[in-house]
Amino acid sequence: MTLDLEEELITTPGLESLPAWLRFIVADVVAQVLEGERAVLGAARRAYFLETTNTGRQIADQQLRDQQRHVSYFVDARRRLSIERPVNPHLRELLREASSADQLPSLLIGTHLVIETLGAALFTAAGSLFSSQCDNRFFSVSTRCTLGELAMAMEWLQRDEARHVAYGVSRLREERARMTAQQRLLFDLEIRNWRAKLEALFSRLPLLVLLRPWLELRSDTVLAQFDARARAVLSG
Repeated sequence: MTLDLEEELITTPGLESLPAWLRFIVADVVAQVLEGERAVLGAARRAYFLETTNTGRQIADQQLRDQQRHVSYFVDARRRLSIERPVNPHLRELLREASSADQLPSLLIGTHLVIETLGAALFTAAGSLFSSQCDNRFFSVSTRCTLGELAMAMEWLQRDEARHVAYGVSRLREERARMTAQQRLLFDLEIRNWRAKLEALFSRLPLLVLLRPWLELRSDTVLAQFDARARAVLSG
């Protein structure tokens, strides 16, 4: 993993040299995460103009800069992998709904409590699994190094996501404190509804569906199957 200290951008140059089947698997994760990062970037732009406090605008501005770095990282990762994978339609619909609210409290709920929480969980799970494969004897030294760099990148990104969730919770508490009793009832109902939607998404797209291949990498048969599948897709 390389870091541009002036622009605070990171890249993972070793991605292009990963085996084709492994690039195929990583590209699946990248596609889903990039969709989420773009959704949050758009929501943060809108939140900046909807914010009513200086603190809120500062938070939105920081999030904008963080999300721009995240999007840049995953766009670069997709380019290096040379593979584009489809986004899960259930995930895409949830991201669209969460990032399109026209009222600030609803936008903060969708952005910070839904998308950012989902991102933090995915980065944590992905980082742990990438790290666990760094000593996999089936991989070359360069592949193991790249997996270690990916794990470091996920940790770097997860720290941002965790901070965004904390910011969002703080801002939502401030917004809720200013609401009337009736508004609070509707606010709390919206949060409960979103929790149900997230649970429904996980039933269709649990994190392990994206990452399950990593749990099987010690099997020669599974390696051969993934290699054949990747080559078939890449050759069209």
